Amino acid sequence: MLREFRTGNEYPYNRTTPVKWVISHVMRYPLLPIGFVILAIVAISGFTYTSIQIQEAFDIIKERKPIEQLVAVSIAIFVVRTAFAVIDMINTVIREFLASRMERDAREELYISLLSKSQTFHNRQRVGDLMAAATGDVSQLNMMISPGLSLIIEATTQLITPIIAIAAVDVRLLPVPILFVVSLVWGLQRYNQQLGPVAGMMRGQYGAVSATLSEAIQGIEVVKATAREKFEADKFRSVIGRYRDLFIQEGEIKARYIPFLFYGLLTGLGFGHAMWLESIGAITTGQVVAYMTLISLFQFPTFISLFMFALVQFGLAGAQRI
Repeated sequence: MLREFRTGNEYPYNRTTPVKWVISHVMRYPLLPIGFVILAIVAISGFTYTSIQIQEAFDIIKERKPIEQLVAVSIAIFVVRTAFAVIDMINTVIREFLASRMERDAREELYISLLSKSQTFHNRQRVGDLMAAATGDVSQLNMMISPGLSLIIEATTQLITPIIAIAAVDVRLLPVPILFVVSLVWGLQRYNQQLGPVAGMMRGQYGAVSATLSEAIQGIEVVKATAREKFEADKFRSVIGRYRDLFIQEGEIKARYIPFLFYGLLTGLGFGHAMWLESIGAITTGQVVAYMTLISLFQFPTFISLFMFALVQFGLAGAQRI
């Protein structure tokens, strides 16, 4: 329904689709997401660099080179890891600030929209459903940005930079990691296709639960006067039961999260491939150590994707309702 009036200083958001709406909210403060991405790339690149430095330290010890070289490598690793910690703290502040700003702006936009609607519009709405949108759905936007989208950016950089570093160690070590990345992308696409519809239904059912409970409490005098307590209780159990079923369905989808299997295969096949190359003299033991250290970096994006994509799906479902 069209608004009865519009405020003069209202910020124009793109409401074409939920994704474009979220992007327009994020890009209201363009320096924050740009700065976050740049710092994330720098931090993960530095972390990856230390993995290569570990190879050099191992070779220094194995070849009994001067201790001064080992000290220099150790200092370099310490400095880079310290810088990584500082950058990570800065990024945490940026993502929390951006997430809080988005939650505030989305709630403000919703309130302005509701206040500008006609009384006829409000008479047709369920109060509990509007309350759920103004509280739960808006809060999901906060969680979608932090930690959801921010971890997706970090996980993406942590997939790309190890591949580049492995190529720098030895290009013959690339086949297994590349196969893993392709499999991971396929697994995440399958996971999101299954989780997306369930997330949307859960947010909708959450609004139905809130609306049903609100209506029963507001009309409690009528319920008592007409002896309808059992009917209202059964009605609420039915609504909350549907939400419980969707919650269980979400758990079943997460239980079938297949990228964990891909990571286990990556570790085994990658180690076997590296040891075979080392046995024929194609690479050194230090390169094997560096390679397995870089392989371990894939564990973070594999593990965290189980949760962060769920947060994004719930955030988009909340954006759709708002």
